[in-house]
Amino acid sequence: MADEITVVTGLAVSVGGASDEMPTKRLQFDITGDQMIHHVIATSDTETALDIGGLSATGLGWLHLKNLSSTAGEYIDFGTTGALVFRLGPGEEQVLKLIPTVALVWDAAAGKTPLLEYFLTEA
Repeated sequence: MADEITVVTGLAVSVGGASDEMPTKRLQFDITGDQMIHHVIATSDTETALDIGGLSATGLGWLHLKNLSSTAGEYIDFGTTGALVFRLGPGEEQVLKLIPTVALVWDAAAGKTPLLEYFLTEA
C-alpha cells in the first residue's frame, strides 16, 4: 500500500422546498511527504500567517481547519496577505489542498479569539 491520505467530502442542501446534493465520497490520494503537524491555537483579529512548524513551505499538502468556537460571531477568515477569501463560522471546518509556497493567513472577527484546530501534512 502506498503512502496515502483519505479525504471524505459531500454536501447536501435543502431550502424552501428545493434540494440538491453532491453525494458523500471517500477519496484517496498518494502522498510522498512523511511529516505532519496538528495544533490548536488561539487566534486574534490581527492577520497572521499559519504556523507550518518544521514543514517545508515548498512541500505543503493537505490542510484540515476547524473553528472550535461555539459562540455566534466568532468567525475566522483565511486567505493570503491582504486577500482573505473564505470564512469558518463557529463549529465549521474545511479540508483543502494547499498550493506549495503560498502562505496561508488567518484573521479572526474584531475583538474575538476563537480557537483554531488545524492538521497539516506534507504533499
